[in-house]
Order: sequence, then structure tokens, then C-alpha cells
Amino acid sequence: MENSRQEYNEIVQAVLAGEKNRFAEIVDQHKNLVYSILLRMTDDHDEANDLAQEVFIKVYRQLKQFKGKSKLSTWIYKIAYFHGLSYLRKRKRWFTTNDDVLLQSDGNIDEEIALDEMKGHVSECIMKLKPLERTAITLFYLEEMQVKEVAEIMNITESYVKVTVHRAKKSLKEMIKKEYYEGVRR
Repeated sequence: MENSRQEYNEIVQAVLAGEKNRFAEIVDQHKNLVYSILLRMTDDHDEANDLAQEVFIKVYRQLKQFKGKSKLSTWIYKIAYFHGLSYLRKRKRWFTTNDDVLLQSDGNIDEEIALDEMKGHVSECIMKLKPLERTAITLFYLEEMQVKEVAEIMNITESYVKVTVHRAKKSLKEMIKKEYYEGVRR
């Protein structure tokens, strides 16, 4: 169960007051999404694990800078996002997604095979998007974050998030129509 903003502020204050063991509560609540963001960016489990550890070290060291103006989760994910970007810039790589698009079947094997193929194709198409579009669509749809949170994490305006997500959806729709439905697989 996710803690409320007030509970997190209390935990942050306790950690800052010397109760360092309380930091584990913050890590436990946020580790899965931090790892998930970094895995999408690196497409490597080991790199994502290493980067997640580095993110939580940064979070711990910068905890006194958290003012409570945004949710703690948003602040942590922003640190993870920019840490991942920094890592990728050093290696001149952009992120990938191995996410399952939210498609489900009723157990029919043929249908499941078709859905798996479609998931793979959608992932391929997401990879062809511009990095900004990939990030926005991943955070908004796959991580189900609010526009405001995506804007805070990516350090852009809410309206720019909406425009970016819209462009990404339009690009994905065109790619899927052209490459998948017309059979022009490249």
C-alpha cells in the first residue's frame, strides 16, 4: 500500500533527524518503478539494477533538498530519469522498452501468438520514436502517471507533455498501419 504524502514527509524528516533505517521504507516503496524506468532506458537488467542503486544513493544524499512541494515519488522518479539520461548520454544510447502493452487474450493459443507478435511490433515502433516521445508515452501510458507528474519528471510543461504524447500516438498509429497492417515489415 502506498504511503500518503504526509507519511512520506514524516519518513523524510525522520531520516534527516538521524533515523537512517527508515530510508528502507522509501526504497521499498519506490524500487520497482525506479528499476522499471531504468530498465526501459537501458534494456539491460544488470545496468538497471546498478543504476537503481546509484539513484537511491543520490536520493539519500539529496534528501534534505526535498521540500515536499511535489510527491516524493515524483521527485525520486525525476532523479531516476535524469540519472538514466546522463548514463545513456555517456554511452550515446537511448532507451528501449520491453513492456507488455496492455493487451490480453481469452486463452486462445492463436490469439495469444497474434497478441505476442503485436506486442513485439508495438515495442519496435516505440523504439523508433524520438527519445522525448518515447519517454513521455512510457511514463504516461505504461507507468500510468498523470500529465503533471510526467511534466515534473521530464522538466517540461504539462501542455508540452500533452503535445508530445499526442505526436507519439499519431506516429505510432502511422507506423503500425504502414508496417504491420500493410505488411511492409522493415
